[in-house]
Amino acid sequence: MKILHVGNLANCSYVMAKFLRRKGIEADLLLYSDSIRGTNAPEWEDEELTNGYPPWIIIIKRPPAPAMTIGSRFELLKSYVERFMTMRKYDLIHASCMAPLFVQFCFRPYIAHCMGSDIRELAQENSLKGKLMKRAYEKADLVFYPGSFPFPVDVDKYSPSEYDLGYDGYDFIIFHPTNLDWTYKGKDRVSTKGNDRFFRATSRFVRDGRNPLLIVLDRGPDVEATHKLISRLGLQKNVIFLPELRKKELINVINGSDLIADQFNARGIGGIGREAMSCGKPLLTSISTEQFMRFYHELPPVFNARTENEIYEKLVEASDSKKRRKMGKAAREWILKHHHWEKITDKLILYYKKILGLE
Repeated sequence: MKILHVGNLANCSYVMAKFLRRKGIEADLLLYSDSIRGTNAPEWEDEELTNGYPPWIIIIKRPPAPAMTIGSRFELLKSYVERFMTMRKYDLIHASCMAPLFVQFCFRPYIAHCMGSDIRELAQENSLKGKLMKRAYEKADLVFYPGSFPFPVDVDKYSPSEYDLGYDGYDFIIFHPTNLDWTYKGKDRVSTKGNDRFFRATSRFVRDGRNPLLIVLDRGPDVEATHKLISRLGLQKNVIFLPELRKKELINVINGSDLIADQFNARGIGGIGREAMSCGKPLLTSISTEQFMRFYHELPPVFNARTENEIYEKLVEASDSKKRRKMGKAAREWILKHHHWEKITDKLILYYKKILGLE
């Protein structure tokens, strides 16, 4: 059974392929050369890969933008043929994000793994690309919708440990690692993070006499707008901005913090949220109770909030250290039950075998 993973958003495909290989499955990962950057680069997840990738990570050049010259058209055709021939070598393709757009034409069984904006935004468009995305979902042997398939978590790598960040004089430390993305107001995009509601709620929390330290990662399309908002809210004394962190540094900051604040729009738990829960940290985020009950049959132990008032109320609740410790312990147990890498990888292998008629 030869499996190919394509579409490596936030290293999700890399992690799945890595765990499949731990289980003895011949799983490869296809990367486009221009997409290997930031949190989409395997070396961000596992720093030892900085010195070189294993042979099961295949890198090809992405097709160039369409142009009118004969030479550019030839390069475009050559790139498509290379991708097509590579994908044809596998028994099944696990296509994430936008990858199903091309994979649907490779005449191979495939899973379309939705990550969020691909199905919530692109597939809703009345455009050629949007229609092709819909077709890709219709033709797939199996579709994983956001939240329907638990992502595997390396519970040993992401585990509780003592780490002193060295910040004294605060009531407790809140870490907000989510991309700063909140000013977009168009109706065609629902993948923003709602950071501004969190900052406004935190400002109210501080005005009421609390003294938390808020650590924010200085990344995303709204960095400048966020700095201006923090200044207008008078939160400068309670906010520290950090640059993009390597994964080991990120884990240290998670373990050194008392509360992790994620996003407030997507209504689900993202990668950093799962990693924080695996480290035994309480998570403040927005989830859909209906969706989690449908797929998990129980709700995750998180501080669930969406509006500014709800976020404020959960901050007040989370100011109780005993409550935080209780939630953090329950969060770790939730991950072990629902996201342990071995359990999820075994389930994934079962799906593959069923699609290929091996089970």
